Amino acid sequence: MADDKANCSCSWRWVVAIFLAALGLGLGVRLMGPKGGQEGPIDNGYAFEDRWAAVLRDGGGHGASCPKGGGQAVTVQMGLTAAGRPWMGAASPVPEIQELTDYRCPDCRKGHLKVHRPLSLFPGQVRIVYRHLPMDPACNPDVTGPIHDRACELARIAVCASRQGRFWEAHDYLLANAEVVCAAKRCAAAVARALDLDEDALMCCMDDPGVAELLARDSAEAKNLGIRVTPTFFVGGRLYEKAIPDEALAPLVASQEGKE
Repeated sequence: MADDKANCSCSWRWVVAIFLAALGLGLGVRLMGPKGGQEGPIDNGYAFEDRWAAVLRDGGGHGASCPKGGGQAVTVQMGLTAAGRPWMGAASPVPEIQELTDYRCPDCRKGHLKVHRPLSLFPGQVRIVYRHLPMDPACNPDVTGPIHDRACELARIAVCASRQGRFWEAHDYLLANAEVVCAAKRCAAAVARALDLDEDALMCCMDDPGVAELLARDSAEAKNLGIRVTPTFFVGGRLYEKAIPDEALAPLVASQEGKE
């Protein structure tokens, strides 16, 4: 009898050990990512669609109502400045944050996530205006070497997506999946299919001289401001590299405290 109990206990230990090993192996596979060390898309389809569902439902650029503390709704608006630059946030902001980014820049992915923080903390008071600064000699004459290969191509895709009213959606997608997109033979076509854009219109837009002129203008203005690093943020007349420090948002904090 004692031997039977010992054998039974031993068997259960083996079952538990095998189960835990299998569970650990499964988690390990998920954490390691795709085989061969290849980087897969950072955004899965569900998360991406879920994030933009409200915006697309409300017209893809006319504003989306987002809940605020206490049940109050705040409208996050989108549009273009007089110079044709995409913006998101408040129609009459104090202050305005200008973001200069390169889609092949790893730090830009982190910086873009952080720049959304002021929008969340101070809804209706601040907005983000986007400027292109691809570190790629294909469209930026101030870059002497291939720092970020194909960054100009991705910037053109973003501009052309903007012409279909889908800039911010494409912006997030390109930042999250730039490496995977550039591995495709036809970058623009791959993005058009992923975001359900008009592929023919996008491909035609990619060769539009006006798109190249817009990118050249952004690069020239960045040079005049002395900007050489991505991401760079322009807030209240001051430039900040890599991230926006808390002191740059002090006026917003003060105004919020004054309302309470």
